[in-house]
Amino acid sequence: NTISATIASNVPIVADSIITLSGLTGSKTVSDPKYNLSSHSAVFEMMAPWSQTDGTLKVRVASDTVGGEIYHLSFTLENPDCQQSAPDVYIASSPICFSKIKMTSFVANMSTPSHLSGIFNAEAIESSPLLIRAPSFLVAEVWQSNPFAAALNTIDLQFSTNIDVVASTR
Repeated sequence: NTISATIASNVPIVADSIITLSGLTGSKTVSDPKYNLSSHSAVFEMMAPWSQTDGTLKVRVASDTVGGEIYHLSFTLENPDCQQSAPDVYIASSPICFSKIKMTSFVANMSTPSHLSGIFNAEAIESSPLLIRAPSFLVAEVWQSNPFAAALNTIDLQFSTNIDVVASTR
């Protein structure tokens, strides 16, 4: 699951500052002091400490940002195995005292983002980081070929789910 963050501040964030994204809880991605990031800008260092326990990523600013300019960064987390609601995700920065604020991830009543177009019945809210869809059966049918005593009988099963079922699923 690729998590993307779009960041703009009203003042420059100076080099060596730390931007903290927190609340990304529930992923299966283990803690890593040098977790890989991706960005189209050289403003951020491309490795950052990731903590699975509290869902925190601490990104070092490599060079001064420009106030009002929009910056993007992304990283990949492994989704959990079971359904979960989207956690609240926050951003803060230090040493300049930016207040910790809740990040937004979708706008109510917006159309489904194009990156979700290949997902069955996707809704805009499903772009929220670490929201994991509850798996369910859309179709679950079973029938037999022969109702007679002592006869060979074939039992057929047909099902469909709202998620992909991978080969290792038990």
